Amino acid sequence: MAAEFAQKIGYDSVPWFKLTVQLIYLYSAVTIFVMFLRPDFLNLTICVTALYMLNNLEMITKGKFRVLVLGVFLSLIYDLIWFYIKHSEYTNDADGSNETGMRKFSLIMSYASFLLRVSYFYLNFY
Repeated sequence: MAAEFAQKIGYDSVPWFKLTVQLIYLYSAVTIFVMFLRPDFLNLTICVTALYMLNNLEMITKGKFRVLVLGVFLSLIYDLIWFYIKHSEYTNDADGSNETGMRKFSLIMSYASFLLRVSYFYLNFY
């Protein structure tokens, strides 16, 4: 199906298709881990849209896929702002809360998600 899609938009094959599918599943799992404490519905929407697009290749075009990559880029900018504003709040142990471990886990998963999206963006943009 991916080969047919590639021929439809003018390419011979899609060597990165299997890797893209695996990255989307990994991206979805990491996004769910991030959401244990931090609301991250932008990335969840991107994951669901990407899975829909990859499972219905006959309905998408190169331009629609580029819009998805633009969404990933915008989520990177959003996360950079979030890291700047909230990083100290998620690493502060002095508040006496019982959820310190969960906050640190969510922060680590946020960083992992960010790095995964950078690799996803690079893979699909270039």
